[in-house]
Amino acid sequence: MFAIKGESLEDYWDYTHRIFEWSDGGCPNMILDDGGDATLLIHLGLRAEGGDVAFLDKATNEEEEVLFAAIKKRLKANPGFYGRNAASIKGVTEETTTGVHRLYQMLEAGKLLVPVAERPDAGLRKTRPRRSEKPHRRTPPPAESHSRWKPRTKKSTSRQ
Repeated sequence: MFAIKGESLEDYWDYTHRIFEWSDGGCPNMILDDGGDATLLIHLGLRAEGGDVAFLDKATNEEEEVLFAAIKKRLKANPGFYGRNAASIKGVTEETTTGVHRLYQMLEAGKLLVPVAERPDAGLRKTRPRRSEKPHRRTPPPAESHSRWKPRTKKSTSRQ
């Protein structure tokens, strides 16, 4: 992880690029994203490597200006960077509503490169039982369906 409190946009996108730089020269096979920025970076960089660079000159806000400048810089300094990473990535997980929304837009446009697993933070919290609630217990399958399954015997909890 790379982060500094109060980092500039330039630092942020530099750090986002750095998560794809592995000391052994390898590439990641999964993006565990939180906001969709790392996934967006790889997709936009790959698009630019493929020859569609016109969008890099059409930023609509300050963050896009910085992001597109970072992509241009990486294209010159490390040709093939985005393609190598995109080829090795087999999937993405995303947690935030913003990131999931962005990924749905890419999917609908036919531009999403890899499968995505949505992992909504609020949904995960809802599945955890509160201390006052009894945890849900699975009903075991019938004994005849699994030869190794044996019903548990209740242990005596009384003290003697």
